[in-house]
Amino acid sequence: MPISWCDQGGTMGAAALQRFGQRMFQYFYRINDHYPKHRAAPDGTPQQTSLISLGVLTASTGGNTHLLYSQSNLNACHVQFYFPVVHLASWLDRWEELVRQAQHNPFAVVVMAQLQAQQTRQNGTQRLASKTRIVRLMYQYEYGRENLLQIFRLVDWMMTLPAGLEPAFDQAMIKIEQEHKMAFVTSIERRSEKRGLEKGMALGMEEGLEKGIERGIEKGMKRGLRQGETMLLQRQLVRKFGPLSPALRERINTATPAQLETWSLNILDAKTLDDVFAL
Repeated sequence: MPISWCDQGGTMGAAALQRFGQRMFQYFYRINDHYPKHRAAPDGTPQQTSLISLGVLTASTGGNTHLLYSQSNLNACHVQFYFPVVHLASWLDRWEELVRQAQHNPFAVVVMAQLQAQQTRQNGTQRLASKTRIVRLMYQYEYGRENLLQIFRLVDWMMTLPAGLEPAFDQAMIKIEQEHKMAFVTSIERRSEKRGLEKGMALGMEEGLEKGIERGIEKGMKRGLRQGETMLLQRQLVRKFGPLSPALRERINTATPAQLETWSLNILDAKTLDDVFAL
């Protein structure tokens, strides 16, 4: 049973709800086009495919259980799409229920992380405490290594801490691992991944800087050499034929390196300016 879902954060006015409903409708018909209308059941008999669309309003504390999206074109065609929504912030008042459900439903942990991420957006210290509590629960539930790693990475991303508080969280991780005698997600592994990423970024920036400097030096040398050749040719022409017109100076300044070389050789035998610039 394919499920189409979309989450929406922040406060939503009428216009925002209209755009949200439009996106939900687009997701619905695109997924409906992608999946076959029927599929074979385990016994081989054809079974109709069911598609459910669910909207998740992450900052909403309550309201209608369903939303309606309508679209009309020139009073000729009319579409109405009716879909259920979940008001995620309403679970803040049902926290203990979430904690109980999380024992058997890892998605409840994701909901807890999302709610706490919103609640602690402006307070890093509170986020550190909330993130530590959620991770401690994950270890208590003993989801198993692979599930725990996947959930942890998601929670770690959703509840990103200020850089100054990362060491405190690493210490909390070490303590939790020691308490439960499980090293599923060690702080050393976590720091190693981050150091690897930071090192890769630093090396990339250093390499890019070096290449940029090399290109800059090479480009500067070529430009300086060309300017020197241009100025030398102009001085030679002035010495042999007198002052140059602005048009002729512009022609020389915009010449290619090959043209400058040809003209510099021509000047040795030229009797007039025309001889210098002859093909």
